[in-house]
Amino acid sequence: MARRASESAGAARRRWEARAREALPERRENPRLPLLVDAPEDPEGQLVDRLGFPGSPPYTRGIQPTMYRGRLWTFRQYSGFGSAVETNRRFRYLLEGGQTGLSVAFDLPTQVGYDSDHPKAQGEVGRCGVAISSLGDMHALFDEPEVGEQGELGITVRYLTPHNKWSIHSEYQDNLFMLSLSRGGPTIWMSRQDAAKIGVRDNDWIEAVNRNGVVNARAIVSHRMPEGTVYMHHAQDRLIDVPRTETTKRRGGIHNSLTRLLIKPSHLIGGYAQLSYAFNYLGPTGNQRDEVTVIRRRGQEVEY
Repeated sequence: MARRASESAGAARRRWEARAREALPERRENPRLPLLVDAPEDPEGQLVDRLGFPGSPPYTRGIQPTMYRGRLWTFRQYSGFGSAVETNRRFRYLLEGGQTGLSVAFDLPTQVGYDSDHPKAQGEVGRCGVAISSLGDMHALFDEPEVGEQGELGITVRYLTPHNKWSIHSEYQDNLFMLSLSRGGPTIWMSRQDAAKIGVRDNDWIEAVNRNGVVNARAIVSHRMPEGTVYMHHAQDRLIDVPRTETTKRRGGIHNSLTRLLIKPSHLIGGYAQLSYAFNYLGPTGNQRDEVTVIRRRGQEVEY
């Protein structure tokens, strides 16, 4: 709760105190009971502007206006064993049983900085806690296979954006002919095996998400696609009828939304950096258009 432009330091303090009193039921019965975290005397308002009040941005004085008196401590289950996947299942079991807080128990090799394959870790991996040796283990530890409003399962695949051999692409124009061709929205090709794992049928709406962005598209389920790989053809120009995503609530992007910009070093020689990538394409080299992403079946009732 920052001080308003036309508000004095005293008025800001009184407004904060009123909010803090609401967090303490006993405060209303005993108005003279002092607050646990009191605001400093600051006639000029300098500390208010710089530090704020307890429970208010930038939270330099605590995340709750009255700390534990307004909200009790969280009781957490200290748990962890075996692999990250096994501990993830344990976390879900505890949460489904009503647990409201979790603390991770790491095994001894993890605590002292050894990977699970280190000779000194022999016999101690996963015994008194979960074994974590990489960032991938941390992702598996806190993985959420049920995502989205409908609780759909997701699958991790390679996301490629090749040229489509038998279609128009990269037109970048908005005439009547192109508008007619673009009907139906973007598409992503995927294998029958991958589609079966997440309950996707041909022409279902799916959502692809990774660290770079999010894409909404129709699924084309084909026996010609290899398992573990999906295609979203480059510059389809099918940008009409793209619904909002469940992840961001914004319009689900195009094929480049999931790629990343990596300038090719050899293109920098001689002052030709401007040729190392192009508009809406992110470069001609495959390493810029070969990404890992999570595909899931999203809710079929879409919003545009």
